This record gives sequence, structure tokens and C-alpha cells, in this order.
Amino acid sequence: MSPEQVKGEEIDWRTDVYSLGAVLYHLLTSKRPFTGGTTYELIEAILNSTPPPPSELRPDSPAGLDDVVGRAMGKLREARYSSWEEFGDALAGLAKGGKPAATCSTPRNSAPRAASSSSSASPTSNCGKWCAPRSGSSTARATS
Repeated sequence: MSPEQVKGEEIDWRTDVYSLGAVLYHLLTSKRPFTGGTTYELIEAILNSTPPPPSELRPDSPAGLDDVVGRAMGKLREARYSSWEEFGDALAGLAKGGKPAATCSTPRNSAPRAASSSSSASPTSNCGKWCAPRSGSSTARATS
């Protein structure tokens, strides 16, 4: 269940992107991304926790998989893939042995930032293991 569903907010196709990211996480790691002994604990985890990256639980994961799954499971729907095509392209890039077709610009769970024309930061300067890459971005964007 996506964070917006848990909060009772309006849902759209990006909720499905989140759900597919959670299914991919479970498929790849054999573990659910979030657990809790009670429904309340599960909801709290969905809203406020970040699961370990898939590569931490499955070291043989392809490079870039953490970013693809992490972006799909972004807490903010604006941080998720902007289209099914973009998500598919990222997965296809991994399937071909490459990297996802996007670069990392904003931590996955951070709030959107305004673009800065004077920013000299690299696309990955703000990233940890889990991030919300933006395709074609060389600096952070307001919609990241």
C-alpha cells in the first residue's frame, strides 16, 4: 500500500508504480519491504521507514537495481517514475546488462526542491543508496 493510500489521499497511476516497486522488492529479496506486528506498526513503517536496499539482502543484484526499485517506491509520488514508459525503460536498461536509463538527482524520500541555475552539484551529489533519479537531469529539478 502506498503512502498516499495509507493517508487516505487521492490515488493515481503512481500508486500502481509504488505497488509494482514493492512487488519487485519482495520478488528480489524474498522479504516484504515493510513489516509490523500490528496494522499500526505496518502503516508507521510505510510512512516513515526506508527498507534496506535490495542489494543489501541480495548482493548478486545487478548494479542499478537499488535505484530502480527505490525510485518506484518513493515516499513522494512526484519522486516516482513520470510514466510507465520511463519505468519500463529503466528496467529494460538493467535487463540489457546496463544501468537504469536515469540519473540520480534527489534522495528518494526528500521533499521536492526548486531548481538552481547556479548549481554545480553533480546528478548524484545528493544520493545515498536509495534515490529518486530523474531522466535527463543534470541538476535537481522542482519535480524531483
